[in-house]
This record gives sequence, C-alpha cells and structure tokens, in this order.
Amino acid sequence: MMQQSDPAADVRALAEELGLSAAETAPPLPAGRIIAVASGKGGVGKSSLVVNLAVALAGMGERVTIVDADLGTADVDVMLGLHPIYNLAHVVEGSKTLYEVILEGKHNVRLLPGGSGIWELANLSARGREAATDVLAAVAQDSDYVIVDTAAGISDNVIRFLLAADDVLVVTTPEPTSITDVYALVKVALAQGVGGPIKLVVNLATTSQAAEDVARNLAGVVERFLGGQLDFLGSLPTDPSVGRSVLRQEPVIVAYPSSPASRRIIALAQALRHEAPALQRRGGAARTSIPGEAKEGA
Repeated sequence: MMQQSDPAADVRALAEELGLSAAETAPPLPAGRIIAVASGKGGVGKSSLVVNLAVALAGMGERVTIVDADLGTADVDVMLGLHPIYNLAHVVEGSKTLYEVILEGKHNVRLLPGGSGIWELANLSARGREAATDVLAAVAQDSDYVIVDTAAGISDNVIRFLLAADDVLVVTTPEPTSITDVYALVKVALAQGVGGPIKLVVNLATTSQAAEDVARNLAGVVERFLGGQLDFLGSLPTDPSVGRSVLRQEPVIVAYPSSPASRRIIALAQALRHEAPALQRRGGAARTSIPGEAKEGA
C-alpha cells in the first residue's frame, strides 16, 4: 500500500537539506500578513505559485489562508481538489459569514473561494471592491499569512487588492510578452499608490542566470522610468512535475516534494518569512476569530 506523503514533514526535510534550520524561523506576526500575488497576463503559473507557497508556509507551522480573488474565473479550489458551495460573493453581499464560506482544505491550508463564471464578481462596484478588501482584513485576524490570488491584468479589482496588501508579488516568465505585461502592471500599481518594493518571481526559467538577467533588466527599467523598486525574490525552473501535479489536483510540493520546483518553492517561502519582522505595518492588532466563527461552549 502506498504511503501518504506528509507535506509538513517534507517541507521540514527540504528546508534542512537547503540549509534553512529551525533556528531561522521568523517570530509570530501580531496580525496576519497579506500577500497579493499578481501577473500582467495569464498562463504564467501565478495560481500554482499561490497554492504551493501556501502549502510550504503551512508546512512550516504557519496558519495560512488563500483568498481566491481571481474574481469570475477562480480555480484555486480545483487545484486543491475542493468543491465549494459558497464563495467570496456571498460574503461581500452579506448573505453568508466568513465562517460559513471558508473551507478547511488539505495540507492545513484554508481557502476563501472565488467564483467562476459569475459576472457580478468579475465586475464589482466600487462599494463591492471596498467590501472585498475589508474581508481581507478580517481574514488576516485569524491567519499568519493571507495569500491573495488576484486576476491577471490591471483591472480595478486587481489594483484594489494590491492596495489592500502588505506585500505585492508579481509573477512573470522570460517571454517578452509576459515581461511587457508585468511592466504595465507595475506601472499602474505604482501610479495608483502601491507602496514599498514590489517583489518579483520569474517562473519557467531555463536557468537561474536567465531568471536573474530578466529580473535585473526589469528592475532597472522600473527604477529608471517609473522611479519604483522591484526586488527579485527568486525564480522557479521549467519542471514537468508542475504540470503533472496540476493534473493530479495536488500541489507539486506534495505530489513531488523532491522536484526542482518544490525546492525553489521552499526557498521562496523561507525568503518571505525572513522579511516578516520588518513588514508588520498594521500596528500589531490582537488576533480575533473570523466573523461568524462558532465559539466554544456557544
């Protein structure tokens, strides 16, 4: 009989192998850190990165919630093998509480599902966008990390989520069209007031050097023409294990824990954790339960 993989044990083993000891663990955050992940175009592996980063952080002992904010074409639930009945739209409209909608998913990762094929979600009003970002703050009160999977492109919905986040992480591939589109996204984000260095992940890189070249060139253009800062967080290699894991509806870090992609994901997760103490910008509010959560003895 095939033995089930333990993602947390796999993450710890890989971290040790990569020289990331338990002593390097970041201190607990006073309130959950919101990381919005965006891309200039689709098909760059953004959602896969979101799911795998979440599983990696959960394997390191963090409480992680994914918010699928790819409104109208959400698919994180499919990648996690979940079947939600309700979604973010029900919370925004007030018909359901967060407690009723959030799913306790596999691998100790919770999911606030988005909706697929829902016009109202894809075209939120200004009031709806404000309500959706208020939801992020509520989720953050009961999570160490909230990872937001935004839609591709530069819609009002996307920019609103970027503005609500503590950190913005943009994903590109080495393809010229992807680089051009992510530059456009960064340009709009900076113009709309997204502050602090934006982090960059280069996916589907043929070599680490190729990824570094893309990051250096893109950061130089952003600094020269936009006056902004783009920090290279790391890269992910072209790895057939990723495609196979998607077909299995499992994160690659679970399905193929020793793959090159899994090793890089562990390193990216650790890099995010090490930056946490300097990025506590919401004032260290005390954690509370998510709205509508049942209390013991109630």
